Amino acid sequence: MFRRRIATLLSVGAVVLASVVTAQPAAASTTVAPVRSTAVAPVSLGSAQCSKPASKRTGAWMCMPSGTGMTPSVIKPAVGVSDYCNGWGCWTVHNDFFASFYGTTINLGWNSKTIANVHMDIEWHLQGAQTLASPVYSRVNQYTVHTIFSGGLANGAKGVANGGSVIHTCSPNTRPAAAASQLVGYPNGCKLYDNHAIDHNMVVQTSWTFSNYPGYWYFYARSPVSHDGNRAIYRFSTASNLAGSSSVGGWHA
Repeated sequence: MFRRRIATLLSVGAVVLASVVTAQPAAASTTVAPVRSTAVAPVSLGSAQCSKPASKRTGAWMCMPSGTGMTPSVIKPAVGVSDYCNGWGCWTVHNDFFASFYGTTINLGWNSKTIANVHMDIEWHLQGAQTLASPVYSRVNQYTVHTIFSGGLANGAKGVANGGSVIHTCSPNTRPAAAASQLVGYPNGCKLYDNHAIDHNMVVQTSWTFSNYPGYWYFYARSPVSHDGNRAIYRFSTASNLAGSSSVGGWHA
């Protein structure tokens, strides 16, 4: 578990995020859905689904609990620590070589039904030109058929669209069925090396499949950008130093 938790929830009225999709239910299946490539542009987000009462929602959706969230802001940090939050969670840069992400609780649903809520934690560690995402944890309050972890290293600097170009990826790792509220980890995490690009960010995605529902819900977060002009010893700077598409959630068929 993380050595430090950023869990201050601030009220932001009815501001919510959602992946707007309109697919229709299909027969139950236990087939593992293919993991969405982190190189593909994410499904666009908006409040169209989440601003509606649950009874009016259609297809799959992903929303924060109504009326709560994390205000996008740079929180006053402790000595030597940098924090940044948006609606999906908070990033922390603990030192030059250690950063983490602590996700807010997100609701998943289909039509008017809330299926589950999910939570995700990630740590990133730098050693020279190597980036390691470990530990990575997922917790869902309902039974899941599969939890699927994947990751990739990209070359985008701060603000670069979609995190830049993917340099290397880690093969998807599918975990077996998990009981409600079981903590599921990404065995050995994702470890990737590159000494060609001067900027790195590592994205980690978790996907979940549920009985009696098609497709999969997913969430991913990127590490703060690490940089080294000499391409030898990469360092984090601040938690808000994030590439584009730093945190995205949604549903995929």
